[in-house]
Amino acid sequence: MLFGLITRRRLTTLKMRYARGSSWIGIILTLGIITANLKLFEPFIVSVIPAWLPMQAIILASAPSYFIACYLIGWIDERKGIWKSENTYGWEVSPESMELITTVRMMREYIEEQRARENTVLNKPAAK
Repeated sequence: MLFGLITRRRLTTLKMRYARGSSWIGIILTLGIITANLKLFEPFIVSVIPAWLPMQAIILASAPSYFIACYLIGWIDERKGIWKSENTYGWEVSPESMELITTVRMMREYIEEQRARENTVLNKPAAK
């Protein structure tokens, strides 16, 4: 606690909200960078593309193309398992998450033991 005003909870909330907000601003800035680069390299692009295709069409097509490319990269990343291994690694390096995993495993074992006991009691023939 810093001077009684900033607690760990408040600092964590601030950091998470900042990270989410900055990722959205990053998307907007990336679109601006794409547009600025297209305008910067306009003489080269105009010399390469067909004369019948206006530069405005290329600028308009660049944003959807960027999102489609990012989506495809994310899809490939997910299919190849890189995203999953990143998340697994994040869980492995956090002591709290490892404690949680251990607790869940212990609970599963306990539940399985209880079910096995119930099944043996229910399957036991009645004494005459």
